[in-house]
Amino acid sequence: MRQAICILLFAVSILHADELIDIGGVKLQRVLHLDQVTGTNDHFGALLFDGNGHLVKHGGNKTWLYCGAKEEKWVSFVRQFNLDTLKVKPRKKVLSTYKNDRWASVHLAVKVADDFFVLFYSTGKQVRAAVSKEPQGPFVTDPDFGIRPSQEWEKNCSLESDCGFVKISEDAHELRIWKLYDTLGPGSTGQNGWAEVRLNKKTRKVELVRKHPANPIKLLRPGFVAARTGGNIDSHIRFNGQHALFYLSKKTNRDYRIAVALSKDPLFQSISHNREIAGPLGDEAVIEKFQFFTHAGHFYLIYENSNRHNDWRTSIRKYKVASGKNQ
Repeated sequence: MRQAICILLFAVSILHADELIDIGGVKLQRVLHLDQVTGTNDHFGALLFDGNGHLVKHGGNKTWLYCGAKEEKWVSFVRQFNLDTLKVKPRKKVLSTYKNDRWASVHLAVKVADDFFVLFYSTGKQVRAAVSKEPQGPFVTDPDFGIRPSQEWEKNCSLESDCGFVKISEDAHELRIWKLYDTLGPGSTGQNGWAEVRLNKKTRKVELVRKHPANPIKLLRPGFVAARTGGNIDSHIRFNGQHALFYLSKKTNRDYRIAVALSKDPLFQSISHNREIAGPLGDEAVIEKFQFFTHAGHFYLIYENSNRHNDWRTSIRKYKVASGKNQ
C-alpha cells in the first residue's frame, strides 16, 4: 500500500512539474494541450511569419497553417487557423515533390512582401524553397536553391528545414535572413545550424549566400545525442529579456524531450540557459519542429508529433504566464 501511494505521489509530481515549466525564471502554467489539431496523417509544418519574425494575422484572430500528409509521397497543404478557437478550415494542397525528391515537407513559411511568399521545405536529403504570390499558393519550387551538406559536422547526414530565422537586413529590393536548419543522422540524431539566405523581391528568387562559419549552434550538451529541429520565432517574445530557441533534445535515440535555450544573442552564439523542460503528452511519442507565438494574453507552443503507430499530427500547448516577463 505504501509503495502504491509513493508511486501515485511520484506520478502526480511529474505531472505537476510538466504543467508548470520554468524558462529562465519565467514560469508558464499549461492550461491546454491538443495533439490532433488537424486530425490524423496531417502533421504540423509552419505558421506564416513576416520578415520581422512576427505572426501574420488576418481578421484579427486568423493565420495560415501549413501542414504535411503522406499520399504516395509527403506533400504539403495550407488551411486557415483560428487563433481563438484553435480550429482549422479544410486544407488545400500547395506543394508537391520536385522531380525525384522523397518529401515536400514545409517547415518555414515567410511573407517577404504582399506578393511574395516563400516556403522552405525538407526533401529527405536537402532543404529547398518554393515561391508564390499568395499565401494559399500554389507554390513553385525554385530549382536553383538548395541547402546541402558541405560542412564537416554535416557529413553522412541529410539536411532538414527548421521553423526559425533571424532577420539580417531588408530594403526595397531584398530580405536577408539567417535560416535555421538541422542535420538528420541515424536514430534522429543531429544538430542545428544557420544558413544566410537572400530573398529577392524583384525576381522572386531565393539564394543561398553562405553557411555560418561557427555552425553548429552549441546546443548539444555532453552525454546527449541530438539537439535539433529547433524554432526561434515569434521574434518579439523574450524571456526576462532573452531570446528563446525551443528544440528537440535526446539523451538516447529513444528519448524525445522539449528543451529551450536562452541568449541575449538571437543567433545563440553564447547561451546563458539550456535545459529540458517537458516531454511528450497524451498519445505523443515523437515531438519536434517547434514554433511559438502569443495571442490574447497566452503563450502557445505548436509542433509536430507522431504517435506510436507512426501517425504524424499537429500538437499545440497553451500556457498562461504565472510569473516573470515573456515580452
